[in-house]
Amino acid sequence: MRLPAAKGGIRNCRQGRILFDKRDSMEITCVTQQKSHGFVAQVRMQMRAGRLGWAEARCGQTCKVAPRSYLEPPRIPERVRRKRWGFTLNELLVVIAIIAIFVALLLPGLTRAKAKADRVFCANNHRQMAQAANMYGSDSHEYMAWPNWETLGAAGSGYCGQPVQFGGWLYTPGVPPDLTVSPYKDNPISAYQDGLWFSYLRNPGVYLCPVNHKSPYYSQRINKLSGYLMNGAVCGFGQLYLQQATRFTWRTSEIWSPMCWLLWEVDETLGLPPVGGYAYADGSVYPDHGSGLTRIHGAGAPVLALDGHVQFVSPSQFVLEQSNCARSLLWWNPGTTNGR
Repeated sequence: MRLPAAKGGIRNCRQGRILFDKRDSMEITCVTQQKSHGFVAQVRMQMRAGRLGWAEARCGQTCKVAPRSYLEPPRIPERVRRKRWGFTLNELLVVIAIIAIFVALLLPGLTRAKAKADRVFCANNHRQMAQAANMYGSDSHEYMAWPNWETLGAAGSGYCGQPVQFGGWLYTPGVPPDLTVSPYKDNPISAYQDGLWFSYLRNPGVYLCPVNHKSPYYSQRINKLSGYLMNGAVCGFGQLYLQQATRFTWRTSEIWSPMCWLLWEVDETLGLPPVGGYAYADGSVYPDHGSGLTRIHGAGAPVLALDGHVQFVSPSQFVLEQSNCARSLLWWNPGTTNGR
């Protein structure tokens, strides 16, 4: 069949193949059907640029290309269609290795950042307790709060057989309230309400170190109210009350230095076997070599001083103060010459 040349490009149609004559030559495979009223060709165009489209031609008419919405997707060769796309085992192993390297590089940094954040949080707890101690001292003629020295037995009993006439910084002298049983389990704040510092520090979370739960001995503690213990030098390690029945604690002005250490976290892993949860039998501590500074924060831990400043102390520095035979930052009992 011979088609007249027309603007649009149709030159001829011979044996199911139509040749277009435009600026860029195109080969169009005829997918036609014969009708009684004339030749109707519906063709698929394959241009040099790679675009595909549909065209319709009637004998003696100009071929017009259909809109882009009617473009037919390209036909994929049979050998390409049979090929499966995806990762090979080697490629997958390389990707996993790269991810593992990145994790190995980032994880230590993230761990150090988390540990530093815990130390900052713990130091902030110390600062808030320093404010409570300062306000209590201002209202109590510079006397410090009773450090809850030793577990005194049943509630209502006194120290060394004496009747209870005073409260403790953390709880009323006696057995510490157990936060794991009722009514304190359902209302934890009620366990702190009898403490002398509670009027100045009502947030129970401040009394607890953010990493307390990491201690393997936490469940064995008798005192779960606080992760921080007060230096027993506040009450002369129990001797002041026996010597002067009218006094329970020392005044801050009687201490040889305001830099002396008042509050810190105790190491539960010392001793053979380890002292464990018994280190938290009450709210105070005797700072000998059996009660060191916790290592749960890594290279050291925050320590609260009498003047309210918080100092980051290393375990070696703490041991050095423990070994001092004279009065020191740990041994500052005004009732003795060596602070013990």
